[in-house]
Amino acid sequence: MTLSSFLLTILWLIIIPVVAGGIFSFRSKGFVAEDAVSWEKKSAVGIFLWSWLLGQLLLWCVFQVIAVWMILHEYLFTIVVKYYLISVVALCLVSVVLNIVRVIRGRFIFIAGKAKEAEISIQADDTKQVEALSQNTDSDKVFSETDQDSKEIKQERNIITVAWIVFFVVLAVQVVLQVVLAYMDADDAYYISEAVAIESSDYMYRLVPYTGLFTAMDYRHSLEPFPAWLAFVSRITGTQVVSMAHVFLPAVMLPLTYGAYSLMGHRVLGKKKKWLPIYMVIMEILVMFSLYSTKVPEKFFITRIRQGKSTIASLVIPGLFLCLFIVLEYAREKRRTDICVWIMLFMLSTAGCLCSTLGALLCALPVLIVAIMMVFVYKKGLHLIPMVIGCLPCFVYALLYLMNR
Repeated sequence: MTLSSFLLTILWLIIIPVVAGGIFSFRSKGFVAEDAVSWEKKSAVGIFLWSWLLGQLLLWCVFQVIAVWMILHEYLFTIVVKYYLISVVALCLVSVVLNIVRVIRGRFIFIAGKAKEAEISIQADDTKQVEALSQNTDSDKVFSETDQDSKEIKQERNIITVAWIVFFVVLAVQVVLQVVLAYMDADDAYYISEAVAIESSDYMYRLVPYTGLFTAMDYRHSLEPFPAWLAFVSRITGTQVVSMAHVFLPAVMLPLTYGAYSLMGHRVLGKKKKWLPIYMVIMEILVMFSLYSTKVPEKFFITRIRQGKSTIASLVIPGLFLCLFIVLEYAREKRRTDICVWIMLFMLSTAGCLCSTLGALLCALPVLIVAIMMVFVYKKGLHLIPMVIGCLPCFVYALLYLMNR
């Protein structure tokens, strides 16, 4: 593999998804901006993770729409590459323009607002200290309590710092093991072979991956073109399909998936967000010791992230629960749900169909269950409409499967 191929791999698996995901972070208000600001001084981390996750989902969504239509009309793979490239470039340009507008219109307002919040916070702290001194005649007692609080805060910070170090060390070990080792899996005989056949022959789902002979259109697998996306990344970067599937894709998908887990933990922990690194270490432990069964999603995540059914179990379904959790947050707080949440739901449904034909059921079922529950619990009958629209890709691809089986 040449240096140019390595740089192109970084470009297509990290940089371009982050840039495309900037479409959703340009808004000064919304759940992405709120979540990023609540990361305290590390707001850039929240923006980056949300942009990477939503950008990758957006790219998968676009590829699913283009690829399935052209596969069913028996176009060559080169045509898919051409139109997908045009779509990706267009999305990146839109994202750049929107964020330039955001910087020009809102940057100085944002900085002024943060400065004002800091000033108010300092004034509030000074007022509390004055009140404490006025209510306690024994100043030594006040300062001793302050010293004790500072010691507890320092101890908590040390624990959090150690937990973050442990998390990143374990993550690095997992990535390195993914790169230098290989896990034998019989499903690679289809998934990787299909990607190799598509990339080398330019025919999509017209060759038997086990023999290389021509056959009738494989309609079942053509509706879940994750191997075709793998073939696209391999062709555009000049990397062999096997190297991309076993080395570079896992090395990128592991941090992305853990990033999605951190966004989920950031929401679930509520007011105890400072313990997020402990939550992340626990997630790593669950993944590392998941070989007690061959069917658990953690085992799929650590060993078979290159396959679509592993991606849907490790990334798409958790992302779907994160999206539904955000919807319930808005409903509980009686706020209008941000439009980006509904777009995220739509993209997750489409990405689920890209990864697996069964994704149509796995993505639609929890969404519809939550929608029905919201009608009875929060009296949110109008939420049925956007949630059903969010599941629309699942219904469409399920119908295509039934028509062509």
